[in-house]
Amino acid sequence: MSGSRAEIRYAKAVLSLATDKKSAEVVNNDMKSITNAIAQSEELNQMLQSPVVRSSDKKEVLTSVFANANVSTTNLIDTLITNKRLALLNDVAASYTQLF
Repeated sequence: MSGSRAEIRYAKAVLSLATDKKSAEVVNNDMKSITNAIAQSEELNQMLQSPVVRSSDKKEVLTSVFANANVSTTNLIDTLITNKRLALLNDVAASYTQLF
């Protein structure tokens, strides 16, 4: 995996923040929801991987799909968008679940 170091770093950072806020288990549930949603929806996966779809459109879709997500989870999505690493979302979520 080309992004394995990056995905683990993001996952560790989110886990650290969530632990500090005592919401690590809630965020873990969000991460499981993210991996399940991406696994079940090829369209969602293609949208995340597509360089053609604008980041603002991706953010709009993700905020509607994961409207009940914890603040730490939405902050992760925002950070990945800002850093142009949104394609790693599924891998970061899976890494978080493993670390948790």
